[in-house]
Amino acid sequence: MFMPTFLLIFFGPIVYNYIPSRFQRERSVIASYTGGGSILLIGGTWPFFRLMVYDGGVEVRTMFHRFFIPYDKMGDIPDKIGFFSRGLLIKSDLPGVPSGIRFNGFGMKKLVKMLNELRTKYVAKGGDVKAT
Repeated sequence: MFMPTFLLIFFGPIVYNYIPSRFQRERSVIASYTGGGSILLIGGTWPFFRLMVYDGGVEVRTMFHRFFIPYDKMGDIPDKIGFFSRGLLIKSDLPGVPSGIRFNGFGMKKLVKMLNELRTKYVAKGGDVKAT
């Protein structure tokens, strides 16, 4: 009884994070990052958080939850994250989405640069990333 419970608690969320979501089926993935983070006061370590980057927004997957945040509904992203920082803070006021999601993983400088570029492009085109 102990082993199946342990496997479900430990490997269940990891496997769930890799199963395509409804957000992923409707969009093409630009990049994906696996790491740790926190939602409100609940924290998780690597590999329990997954961040999927799309043209129109980001999807955060953690502990059997999935949240999609469009770029125009997201707060400002800092230009850079220091070495000792606590990760990327994604703020949003969408109903059903936590107001502050913090993600931390490898390649944070590249991630911040990419998100800033995609967000600027998305907001400048009024939310229509297909119009080029």
